[in-house]
Amino acid sequence: MISSVNGTKVLKADNIICLTGTLVLGTNTIYVVFHSAFRKGRQLEEEHLGRDKHSPAWNGDASRLFVRKAGYNYGWDWGPVLMTGGPSRFELPVSCSTWPLFRSWTVASGSTRDVQLSHLRLVRLNPSPLQLHPLAHPSPASWPRGFVSETLEPVLKVHFKIADVSPSHLLNFSLLDSSRRNLTKLSITASDDGEHCWRFEQDEVELWWPAGMGKQVLYTVKLDLVDEKTGTVLDSTERQIGFRRVRVVQEPLNDQPGTSFCFEINNTPIFSGGSNWIPLDPFLSNATPERYRQWLELLVEGHQNMVRVWGGGVYEDDAFYDTCDELGILVWQDFMFACGAYPAHPDFLATVKEEAEANVLAEAENLGYDPKDHDGELFICLWALMRLTVVCAGDWTRTGFPAREIYERLIPSIVLEHSDVFYSPGSPWGGSSTRDVTVGDIHQWDVWHGSQFPYQDFGKLSGRFVSEFGMEGAPDLRTIDYFLDGDTSERFPQSKTMDSHNKAGGFERRLAAYLSENIRFASTIEGYAYATQFIQAEALANAFGSWRRLFKGGIERTYCAGALVWQLNDVLLRSGLAHLGPFATISSAPSLPCGVSSSSLAPGTCCSGIILQYFAIKRALAPVAVGTHRYTERTFPDRHSAASFVEKTYVDVWANSSLLAETKVDVVIEAFELLSGERVHHEMRTTKLAPNRSTELVKLEVPIAKSGSETAVVVATKLVDPQSGKVLSRAAAWPEPFKFLSFPSEEAVDLNVKVDFAHETLTVAAARPVKGLVFTFSKDVKLADNALDLNPGDVQAVSVKRLTKQTDVSWRCELPVFA
Repeated sequence: MISSVNGTKVLKADNIICLTGTLVLGTNTIYVVFHSAFRKGRQLEEEHLGRDKHSPAWNGDASRLFVRKAGYNYGWDWGPVLMTGGPSRFELPVSCSTWPLFRSWTVASGSTRDVQLSHLRLVRLNPSPLQLHPLAHPSPASWPRGFVSETLEPVLKVHFKIADVSPSHLLNFSLLDSSRRNLTKLSITASDDGEHCWRFEQDEVELWWPAGMGKQVLYTVKLDLVDEKTGTVLDSTERQIGFRRVRVVQEPLNDQPGTSFCFEINNTPIFSGGSNWIPLDPFLSNATPERYRQWLELLVEGHQNMVRVWGGGVYEDDAFYDTCDELGILVWQDFMFACGAYPAHPDFLATVKEEAEANVLAEAENLGYDPKDHDGELFICLWALMRLTVVCAGDWTRTGFPAREIYERLIPSIVLEHSDVFYSPGSPWGGSSTRDVTVGDIHQWDVWHGSQFPYQDFGKLSGRFVSEFGMEGAPDLRTIDYFLDGDTSERFPQSKTMDSHNKAGGFERRLAAYLSENIRFASTIEGYAYATQFIQAEALANAFGSWRRLFKGGIERTYCAGALVWQLNDVLLRSGLAHLGPFATISSAPSLPCGVSSSSLAPGTCCSGIILQYFAIKRALAPVAVGTHRYTERTFPDRHSAASFVEKTYVDVWANSSLLAETKVDVVIEAFELLSGERVHHEMRTTKLAPNRSTELVKLEVPIAKSGSETAVVVATKLVDPQSGKVLSRAAAWPEPFKFLSFPSEEAVDLNVKVDFAHETLTVAAARPVKGLVFTFSKDVKLADNALDLNPGDVQAVSVKRLTKQTDVSWRCELPVFA
């Protein structure tokens, strides 16, 4: 890229970078030439490797490794090839009519920032001393210092610069709460370059907590420059801040090898449940603050508290990170290296150095903290890279894996110098290899990819932190009908159109295996969409529930301290692993996928775009969630013979709590015959759930049905608030695989659904156990839960926002045959 402002060449760049130039009053001419990144990558690849030679790359053209452009533009196993070019954002943040007196100021605090950062920015570089501008290259000594100490004592330091300071100038500092109430105020004599420090007692300000564990308290620091003689406010500026302490703790565990990999917030270990994040749109200019908020609000409503910004996308816009702060979302931030063996020649190292410094310095300067205060108080809680594992030493640029120079020398030195955020040389990154489950994080792709283990084995496939895993499924039926665009001849699962809307290699064989191993399903498009989403939801519920069970309290027993599913969002109308499709926030126009308008949707279409696995994850990550695991044990009375054996089936029941206080609950366990609905077991016990950990409740031997041992029995568990009687969580342990079960008739199930338009509620009950009841609507609604498991005598109520009398409600539960 080559650019000029008013005829003066200001930049020649080979990376996504901010552009600065001198503006004048009146008309300004900005001239920018963007060269083809694809052609440039191919040229560099040939220059450094030779003709027709390539470095290993997984997804996209291998030449992408030689240019610093968003990897996903080259196509991925979930996205299209769309090689974009041009300014993604264009801002003029400085007014031509006012000249503020504050040259610059930075705020040190616990978590947040309020600055404008764009990929293309023009700032006035006028020689006037009354100029507001960012510190271009601050030294560590000039940075603000702010942290929450080990004893949770907040400190706030403000560093300021003022142009043309006068002896009569005073600087008034104010700390305001969310309602703009002044908590504290003081005045000092202004100086051209100064610093002030506030120290607070623990009860003076509140700490920031992740979603589900406390409030996301944010404050505003306001500075007024006042002429003491006249009382005139000469200039004023403010920033939003927050206080928190963040650590990544890697310490030895009790009773198991290896170390923990646990995020600790305000001295409290947390289970990090969340999602991987890819760019919001194939075209970055379509990503608006409103769209960021809509998606991130859905994440929080799904009881998730962390998002990983994946390394094949982009460093996101400030609106993304600001919204995360407001909503209580921790950010795992990858550097932009994904799935490939990157080069490390001098020119490449230079641009990577510039890129890393720009992003790390942006967080340091604009969030405000001291690189010497190692108590991690930013919204970004971890910097990481995606990489391979090769053992070598010496000059890594001359080896078969030169990028180690980037991952293990260049970038860590930058992070260490300018940041106190935890840095991991890769993701996954562990002990003896990237598959070491006892140290660091792992990517668990032996379900769906790799060995294609049964999803029921997720509980056995844990690591200390699982930063990638997932299961594919079809999109909702309305999305399918949208991209079919009325072509009924293509409305079957194996059609060319359906195939073109699935980017995963070998998906046909893998989906077929997981479907045929577990359920009976028909070949209609309705049955296929429902069946794949059913398997997807069951798999993700199993993974999150089982791994959260391993969070047993205290750092020394965090055998698994987090799981981030692949992925939250999507950029294409397709079958995939995302639990929120591009239509997930269609009720608001800015959230529509590129090229789609609300008028283009078929009449009566409800494109919620929320896949069933979203609700399964939401239930598994609820503040209080019950979990079950059903299994069969076989014993041999004569250990020297296999002629006879005894089988007994058990259900383990546990509860996961993220609440910071002990919770009293009634545990209700029932067992029902599937065909008759008769209850064959009932017990209730009152217990106290330990705070912020899992609690083992009971190991129940599954009772034999009265009609005989061949009759299926479903074990249902509820956690109930003993004071209000409210059901806090439900779980049902069914015999698997489902394809072997005999199901009751529709008449015997006697499904009873009541629609209450006045209270925007659905109430549902059944006379027999029901698996995976799904509601659909003719108009856009916001559903609190879906894909329900029902049991006799347990009436469930589901909130449905925007439910009106003009909305048609339908439901389906098609086990055993998804027809």
